[in-house]
Amino acid sequence: EMIPLLLRRCWSITSLIVVALLLLLLVVVVVVDDFSSSPRRLQEQQQTSDAAAALIKDEYHALAQHLCPLEDETTTSSTPSSSYPLLPYHACNPNATLDVIPFFGGMTNGLKFIILGSLTSFQHNKCFIITEQNSHLHPGFANHSNTGILSPQTGFNSRYFETIGLPHDDPLVVNAVASGRYKIRKWEEYWYDGWSRKMKFLKFNSEKLGYKDIDGHSLKRNYLHRLWRLKPEVRDQTCRTLRDDKMKVPLDGTFFTAYSVRRGDKNGGDMRTNLLPPMELYINVTQVVLKAKNIPVDQITIFVATDDCTVLKELRDLRPSWNFVSACQDSEIEGSNKGFHLTDVSQWTAAQRDEHFIKFFVELYALALAPLFGKFWCVLQVLFSCGSHKHVYV
Repeated sequence: EMIPLLLRRCWSITSLIVVALLLLLLVVVVVVDDFSSSPRRLQEQQQTSDAAAALIKDEYHALAQHLCPLEDETTTSSTPSSSYPLLPYHACNPNATLDVIPFFGGMTNGLKFIILGSLTSFQHNKCFIITEQNSHLHPGFANHSNTGILSPQTGFNSRYFETIGLPHDDPLVVNAVASGRYKIRKWEEYWYDGWSRKMKFLKFNSEKLGYKDIDGHSLKRNYLHRLWRLKPEVRDQTCRTLRDDKMKVPLDGTFFTAYSVRRGDKNGGDMRTNLLPPMELYINVTQVVLKAKNIPVDQITIFVATDDCTVLKELRDLRPSWNFVSACQDSEIEGSNKGFHLTDVSQWTAAQRDEHFIKFFVELYALALAPLFGKFWCVLQVLFSCGSHKHVYV
């Protein structure tokens, strides 16, 4: 019993040291930059900053128009843009073994492996479906009614998204499953090396999908828009919420940043998840990063995507001059909140599911539109993406 305890303590101390060194490095960069700045260099920096801001604003409008098209509030189907054409799900070998890609864990975890799995299926010219067999997010999980591979029009994905892969009632799918000509893929197949994970430093090609010499991150970023398509009514509700005056998210291209604060079942007791950072760390790193990028820090807008709305009060108390906004209700901010627990979903009503996931979609859209996105995983990992929207990946 002593060894695991010592390991946890050592891990915690090491984690804090790593974070301290990271913050020190950022401060040193800023200080050195300040001492080495001449008036001419400052002018050049301002010109570069203005040009970058203009580019960000243009790309912001393009992305905002793709996610929430202003002239398309009452559509009955999603219209693909030229940048994100529909995926050719039926352009596969009908005689090959059908790939069955499981949707497991939480939504973003499930989506990650759907991305990697479906890209692999396209690479091998194989037809594929997404299964919610025994998935926690399927409405039938509570009474164990989602034990079958096929669940046409009754699952989580079919409620909120346009069909990913072949429809479950497609004759090709029905025949393949009935004859046993299918294979349930395992997540390890898409995670064992850089190629399967589509890592940034590697280049990928796919004539079928229209990709040539594209790096792994750019591939997944573009592919995500083509794969993950909210149903029109869900998208419209998400966009209406984003545009609501109560949200106060600057959707006109004005700079804002965003936090992703995950608690709930990530706030556990093991070495990996008991190191959730305090809100002071978000604030401190934000100040360092904004200063390094010559962005004023006195009055900024920060969208907070979180499953624990009580963090809003903490953040506002820490920086009263900053404008923290979110999709949280006032009662959630002032009340008590244990955050999201995957095991709770099976007990929710349909209305509770819709309320939770619409809020989640609003948060994902806001994170995607924020030029600066901050996320801390435990205390070890700090991710800040600043600059053009093509560098924001949600």
